[in-house]
Amino acid sequence: MARLILNSYPAAMNGQFLQIAITQDGPLPRRIVEIGKATDAAAALQAYKLEAQATGKPAVVSMMIARGDRKPPGFDKLNSQPHHSVNL
Repeated sequence: MARLILNSYPAAMNGQFLQIAITQDGPLPRRIVEIGKATDAAAALQAYKLEAQATGKPAVVSMMIARGDRKPPGFDKLNSQPHHSVNL
């Protein structure tokens, strides 16, 4: 089992550039979820993205494996896009 950390950050579009405020709290608090497979991570990310979308606030959602935990097979391919835009 690995701990998946889900974060959200405030974001805005400035022309064609995405601005992310990583030092500010996003619309959702940080969430830590126990996962066993990459598909568990995908499901947790999708649920977190839907919650962020429900707030109506522009944000970026990201996920990572907690330090010291081992990534499940396929996680790197799943996490090839580091930030997922919501409400932008």
